[in-house]
Amino acid sequence: MIRYFLARGDRAGSATIVEGLPSITCSNPPPSVQIATLYMKTYCTACKREGFIAPKGPRHAGTGPNGKPWALSGDINVCGCNPPPVFYAVRAMKMSFTSEEVARTSLPIAPAYVPQREYTHEEHAHEKVSEEEPSTLEDHPDLICPNMTNEEFAQKVMKRRDKAVSLVDKRIAELTRWSSTAQARVAQWFGNSDSATRDYLAAGLSRIRHVLAGLTPGNFVRYSEAAMANVGCVSDSKKKLGVVAEVCAPDTATHTIAIHLDFCELRDFAYNVDSQVSTLIHEVSHFHDTMSTGDPVYFMREALKAARTNPEITLRNADSITGYVIYED
Repeated sequence: MIRYFLARGDRAGSATIVEGLPSITCSNPPPSVQIATLYMKTYCTACKREGFIAPKGPRHAGTGPNGKPWALSGDINVCGCNPPPVFYAVRAMKMSFTSEEVARTSLPIAPAYVPQREYTHEEHAHEKVSEEEPSTLEDHPDLICPNMTNEEFAQKVMKRRDKAVSLVDKRIAELTRWSSTAQARVAQWFGNSDSATRDYLAAGLSRIRHVLAGLTPGNFVRYSEAAMANVGCVSDSKKKLGVVAEVCAPDTATHTIAIHLDFCELRDFAYNVDSQVSTLIHEVSHFHDTMSTGDPVYFMREALKAARTNPEITLRNADSITGYVIYED
């Protein structure tokens, strides 16, 4: 099997790759084109949506200078089209695979499109609840977190975002390799490791990764009922203890994440309890263009129990997805 490197300008149906690596080019055949990596941006004229290149099929180890795996012919475009269109290209830069490598490393991808829903102000926000002691901070009308400047918050939350992306990348790579260890982890969190579960997770985590990687400081706002109403949701979480952040799941236009005071004093990262990093993954999984999760079970350790007692809820449970990505004893 031969797979050719994709480049800026290559097409998948009505979708076109609009990014490339200026420092990595190929001129055979001419003209010279910029080689692309996974998760680079695309645009689809059929659904009129921006998208990105998602992995499908085997690939050898190796990354571009941006740290992302090479995009190859046969990869898919994640946009609003279902089934997702497939990229094709032929050029001198290529990867070759034996039949054994194809069988061992191929990863089919489930449909990438999550239907968009119409919504009104009756849509309720999705909250992340923590077990930590409630914050003693006093709200400040101009600061997202009153214990730091907004500039300091921006620097910190971007570091948490980068950590979250790296953890999601690790699980996507495991789903691609699909070793016995990877299969056991999927079964541990979702009750089985069949191909449908693998496909669902591979597609969903690719979408979560895309949204996470695109977050900027502008996606984060100080929580208020008005802020949630602005993106289309009703929120009454100010009356509840332990809420650290929340999103309006249909808000796929702005991906706004509202920050509560409890987030500001939450630990940066931990493998087995709530943290700022786990909160970002949890909240992003709620959006309708990622995995459209709910919150039937809060807390990663409780979600782990649910895989044994109530596995049918786990693939749509935010802390099950978060725990699968992060949790280690």
